[in-house]
Amino acid sequence: MRMVECRILFTTPTIARFDNGPLLEKLSQDDISSTLPDLKTVCLIRGQHDSFISYSSLIEEAQYIPEHILDIFDGIISPYDVVNLQFTSGSTGNPKAAMLTHHNLINNSRFIGDRMDLTPNDTLCCPPPLFHCFGLTLGLLACLTHGAKIVFPAEQFDPVACMQAIDAERCTALHGVPAMMESIMDVPRPEGWTSDLRTGIVAGSPVPKWLMERMVNELNMSDFTSSYGLTEASPTVFNAHTTDSLHARLTTVGTVLPHARVKIVDHQDRVVPIGVRGELCVAGYQVCRGYWENAEKTAELIVRDEYGEPWLHTGDEAVLDVDGYCTITGRFKDIIIRGMCLPSDSITLETCVLMRC
Repeated sequence: MRMVECRILFTTPTIARFDNGPLLEKLSQDDISSTLPDLKTVCLIRGQHDSFISYSSLIEEAQYIPEHILDIFDGIISPYDVVNLQFTSGSTGNPKAAMLTHHNLINNSRFIGDRMDLTPNDTLCCPPPLFHCFGLTLGLLACLTHGAKIVFPAEQFDPVACMQAIDAERCTALHGVPAMMESIMDVPRPEGWTSDLRTGIVAGSPVPKWLMERMVNELNMSDFTSSYGLTEASPTVFNAHTTDSLHARLTTVGTVLPHARVKIVDHQDRVVPIGVRGELCVAGYQVCRGYWENAEKTAELIVRDEYGEPWLHTGDEAVLDVDGYCTITGRFKDIIIRGMCLPSDSITLETCVLMRC
């Protein structure tokens, strides 16, 4: 909160099994202003505390704000304003706050939903948390932009609750990291359980072929889509279509989303030919504004080419084929160059889905 100069904090006395009491007591102390000078309001979404306002009271107070004040702010706000500071550390390093705009997130979620063929008839079961770009953009916002229904099974990941939600809510889509998917499939099915699932995204780490086969055979997710992204790209860069061959969805992360551009470069930032490995770079609407109050890391992340075009350097090693399908093959920044080492000497990850967030 100190880093981002937070002014309003929404919280609860408990979050699943986690007790927030010690935090609330610390925030209620008189000397907290010296530690968090920018914090003006703490609002409890549920529960009561003498020192903080309740959510219902906050909403009631908002009714007294004059309409013309709201109209003024409505005219000031731009689609290109930062709406979300999404913390990420990438593979290593201290957490950094990626500055994501309305334009970044809404457009990215729209194209993600398009690739999944989401419609108002779909219901997504979304166990990934909303404080992560997976749950927020690929989950909540993708449903909002397509009129789909979203179900949050529990306050924290609970495979039994997920399995019950899939059945009770007749979910047609499911998101999760590989460990989540395996856990969900390993719990007992409710009596009379059936699956209406057809699609979904697995991300967060490499996904083995056997897990994808279980998703298709046991959960009926025949239209799953492979995907790649990173928080700084808000987050999705590549995503498969539901109509892509099973082989393409198992061995690649699909093709680049509309209105985005990618290139593969070597260590001298020179574009390499199709079929040659190098660092994946991204340009387009989904590139973040940089890191909050961290000009040095922003300069490392986003580099302008000779034409002045800003490119986000992902640090991931990738290769493109002649049809535009991408395969992530490792970490570009972690490759040790020794003697005449060639790109083909680097470690290859057998993966069909990777989202480095």
